[in-house]
Amino acid sequence: MKPGSFPRALLLCSALGLSASCDRGQPAAAAAPSPSPAPVSPAARNGAEERKQRHRERMRSIAEGAARDGARVGRGKFSRQPLGDDGLPPARPFGPLPEDMKTELDALIAQAGGMPAAETALALIDQARDFTSPEVYSLILALLAHPDEAVRGGALSLLEGVRDEGALRVIDKALDDPAADVRLQAVEGMGRITTPETAPVIARAFEDGDSAVRQLAFQSALRQDDATRHVLLESAVKSSHPDLAEAAVGVVEATPSKATVTVMMEALSQADPLVFEKAHDMLYLTFHEDFRDTASAKEWWGKNHRDYDENLVLKNP
Repeated sequence: MKPGSFPRALLLCSALGLSASCDRGQPAAAAAPSPSPAPVSPAARNGAEERKQRHRERMRSIAEGAARDGARVGRGKFSRQPLGDDGLPPARPFGPLPEDMKTELDALIAQAGGMPAAETALALIDQARDFTSPEVYSLILALLAHPDEAVRGGALSLLEGVRDEGALRVIDKALDDPAADVRLQAVEGMGRITTPETAPVIARAFEDGDSAVRQLAFQSALRQDDATRHVLLESAVKSSHPDLAEAAVGVVEATPSKATVTVMMEALSQADPLVFEKAHDMLYLTFHEDFRDTASAKEWWGKNHRDYDENLVLKNP
């Protein structure tokens, strides 16, 4: 047994009125066997479920606030667009360019490929802000090779508000940049892209050495569709970075469901003790089972999942 974690779970259970269920995990007194715990009445069980639900609603409110504010916390320093109420730059729909604008953009791309001086490159970026077409990616890719960090980050600011998944190849390349501020700007460019193709790029950003990059990538993960979000939450709880794993556990704790419970179980494999304890305690509060590892938790869930509704409430207490 992990020192210190089980007493913490008992305290949490007691606080939620589940002490009868929690008692089964306490060590027996040496002098005599402990008597069997009294059965929990349906009324007591229902009261406990109501208190757990109120706790979950509070946690959900906290998580929703964090999701709204998260993008504001980690903005790239090269960003130019203001943020809307959803914490993101205004959407910029991409489409075909008129022939005259395409010719003008081609000229800018050719100049960028010649590795101009930083001042000239920044002027090219400003001129390119009027172009809302996938052809602008070629300009950004050319400028990502520039030695000046401000030029590379400024080029990536052209992705603000973009919804086109074609931008992902640019973002993926920018994640190799040696400057954390440039990588952060790249991840910000992913804010409005919500397709399954974002998953490998976001998962890659999860392992970035800079915590701001990781956390902004996590905000992007939370905006994805349910299936992609689930994949990314599982990736996050397995991360070698405890801050990211803890963030993922917090989201699942705030919105518990059958669809996400396996994410919490994956967190039992975390080497970080705080992440492990948070997952362990939430699973104990929910199922009254003392899971010590992912394998045993998933094995139990495979046998018992039909007994719980979509919100993880026992169907027949």
